Amino acid sequence: MKRYAKTALWITFGLLFVLIIVKVFTLMYELNSAVQS
Repeated sequence: MKRYAKTALWITFGLLFVLIIVKVFTLMYELNSAVQS
């Protein structure tokens, strides 16, 4: 049970990490478009 909880924790952190990266990339992309226009 403990191992399963640890795995779930890692999966949750991984998903959060991916979400943050996607948000940062979209923000940078929007800023880049705003600067170029």
